[in-house]
Amino acid sequence: MEKLKNELNIAIRGIVFIFIPVTALIYVLYGLVFKTELNIFTFELAASLFLFSNWMTDKYKQNNIEIPLENIRELEDVIQEGKWELLDRRRDQLLIRPSFDYPFSLVVPDQITIHNTYKRAIIEGPNHYISLLSEHFKGDQTVWSRKWSRFKILASGFVLFLPLFLDSGILWESKVLYHNVFATTQEPVEGVDERTQGNLVENIKNSGIAVESESYIFYVENDNQIVRTDKDFQNKEYLTEVDNYFDNRDLNIVGDWLYYVDGESIKRIQFDGTDKETIFDIDCPYNMQIQGIWIYFISMNAHSNIYRMNLNGKNLERYLDVYATEFTLYDDHMLFSHGADEYDYRQTVERIDLNDQSRTVLFQGNNSGLIEWDGYYYYTNDNSKLIRRKISEPAEPEVVTNALISSFTITENGIYYGLDRAYQSGMYRIDLDGQNEEKLNVKSNLIDGLNKVGDAVIFRINNMNDEPTIRKLDPKTGEITDIEA
Repeated sequence: MEKLKNELNIAIRGIVFIFIPVTALIYVLYGLVFKTELNIFTFELAASLFLFSNWMTDKYKQNNIEIPLENIRELEDVIQEGKWELLDRRRDQLLIRPSFDYPFSLVVPDQITIHNTYKRAIIEGPNHYISLLSEHFKGDQTVWSRKWSRFKILASGFVLFLPLFLDSGILWESKVLYHNVFATTQEPVEGVDERTQGNLVENIKNSGIAVESESYIFYVENDNQIVRTDKDFQNKEYLTEVDNYFDNRDLNIVGDWLYYVDGESIKRIQFDGTDKETIFDIDCPYNMQIQGIWIYFISMNAHSNIYRMNLNGKNLERYLDVYATEFTLYDDHMLFSHGADEYDYRQTVERIDLNDQSRTVLFQGNNSGLIEWDGYYYYTNDNSKLIRRKISEPAEPEVVTNALISSFTITENGIYYGLDRAYQSGMYRIDLDGQNEEKLNVKSNLIDGLNKVGDAVIFRINNMNDEPTIRKLDPKTGEITDIEA
């Protein structure tokens, strides 16, 4: 019973006077340095607490050892070297304490009792201290052994708080600091103002596989090659080679630069395929959009927070500390959907002003592909049905179509969408209010990536065991053809 009480006493003292204050200090410093709250989760905190408690009790529990001793003055000589403080001296007993090991020596019972008997001594006290005293007396502590002891203390502290650090965000914030210090791209981007938009919102919501400049159309072929053509889809040239298995997506254009996501990085390249640069490679970004002088994206490793950086990849910073599922950028505001945490699928949709950062909750409910068009929000709900809702006033959402949709885009000629079916789904057009649905002449296992470029809507058809094929639709005539360039 006494042994259990001793170990409980040490564990409680360590938790109250060391673990909690150190954790609180880390929390405060993290907020001051990184301008955000430290993510502390119950499991990781409990794991660190368990490891720390076991380490404390094993190291400082009461124990005793016996050493050979001819004369107690031999021990007194060791004590007088300065590492130990003599508290009491009797004929056959010494009472000492360590004059090192702060702050632990202030927290745990640190007194050591030495009983001198015939040619031996019995040392009683905290396990760590009596072991050190025995080593000092025997002369076992060399310079290297002292350095090894310090290393073990540092390593123990690292292991004890490792579970807390792994999910706290400290590693990620360190990567952000490293990125900002060593970002090397310098080439200026011309012709940029606060209204510059890298791609159409409707395209970004469909993987951003196509974008156009004044002279060219760019699109992704076979998921991992970027193609450039003229405005008539002629004179085809490949700007990138197939050098990995990652998809290319989220194409944006600013000045003479084409920006895109290449799996786990953000890259940019000149329109002629030269000067290819990687401007971000510390995470898996998605939903990348450019507005003004900023590149916005969701960072998967940073708990799906929304980040931004400038067009040269510098000044990387957290823009919104939310568990975002997607966002949409317009000239002066952003729409974003988020949950309470990474496991919460009950989304809240908010609007944030890009100028004064004021936020407004719009509605609750799961959604995908949220865009604004002609006074309405359009999106698909968790049942894959197309919904619209008035922007100007609170109103019940309207079901545009009961069809289960894989993706959609909106044009002046209406809404085009593919069906969420496993076998030979089709493509349809419908009016903005859900009237006059018509089926188009195309079938595939999956139709997605509806992007507007020039006077056409291009899209991917994916048949089983085949590579995706890009086709184009003329919204005025309804004609669908292959892209032959």
